[in-house]
This record gives sequence, structure tokens and C-alpha cells, in this order.
Amino acid sequence: MGTNYYLRIKPKESELNKLKQLIDANNNPSDILKTTEDLFGSVSFDYETRKLTGGKLHLGKRSMGWKFLWNPNWYFDNGIVNKFYDLTKESIKAFIDNSNNIIIDEYNVTQDKEEFWQMALSWGQPNGWDYAAYIASEKPKNVFADSTKSEFWEMQGFETDMYGVDFYSDGLRFSTSLEFC
Repeated sequence: MGTNYYLRIKPKESELNKLKQLIDANNNPSDILKTTEDLFGSVSFDYETRKLTGGKLHLGKRSMGWKFLWNPNWYFDNGIVNKFYDLTKESIKAFIDNSNNIIIDEYNVTQDKEEFWQMALSWGQPNGWDYAAYIASEKPKNVFADSTKSEFWEMQGFETDMYGVDFYSDGLRFSTSLEFC
């Protein structure tokens, strides 16, 4: 059993008022759905304002017996690698601590930012599994390997495990998947 954690951007009051007006006007349900998705859907980066917009961004997952697994949140735009934060404790902490952000779990329960941070740093420490330890335990029957993901992260300067599933940066465990959720 595991729990996913997300960073949610607080909608601006003007955005919430727009949604309220659509609902009060008994407007077209597709307009209401579109506005709701814009406010609470995926987070994106607005290049004009240089700010995050949208709803929520997957931060990572805790699973019993495993070390916390961070989502690197790097993405491609016109062939260029972009990122929401550097893969360091300092950068992630600053990103989380922004006053416009809240942390929620997959059940939409708001988490205290500092409690989340301490949990993520300590979950599964010191002896929790990462993928290499799991394979070494001889429990699995099948070994998953993805050299494509390993190559990408190694080109970025990170050393992945031999299976291409996770890697470490600044003592934090990250997924090699750019679509980890």
C-alpha cells in the first residue's frame, strides 16, 4: 500500500469567482468542466508570467518498506528539457514552501508542509528498499529494466541503478520515469 503526494497551486480569487459565476449562471456543463480542469488539473508553466499555473503536480510516493520516491518533474517542451525544480533538497524545499502552494495526498487531504517534508526525508530510512535492493533480495521473479530512461538521466549527469528504475540526487531517491504518477 502506498500514498501519492501532490503540490496544488492555490487558485486565485478571480479564478474561483469565475467558476462560481459559471455555476451560478447555470452555464453549460462543459464550460464549467473546462474551467474546473484549468483550475484543478495538471500544473503547467506560464512562460509569459514565469509562474506555475493550473492545479496539482505529483511530488512523489511513499510505499511500505521502500524509501520515498520523488517525481523529478522534468518535462520536454519543443525538444528542450524543462524542470520545476533542481533535484536537490534545497530546491525542492523552496518549491514546496512557496506560499501559493499546498500539499495534498491522493485522498485530497491537506498536509502540513513541514510534516510532509520530514516524512519524505525519513520514510524508509535507513534500510528501506530502492529497486537495486529489491532485486538483490531475490524476491522478484521478473526484473524490469529500461535502458532508455537510464541513458536520459545519465546524459543529465545522474547515475541510475543498473535497471534504469530509480536514481539518487542529494540523498533523495527519484524515479527515472518522466511520466511517474
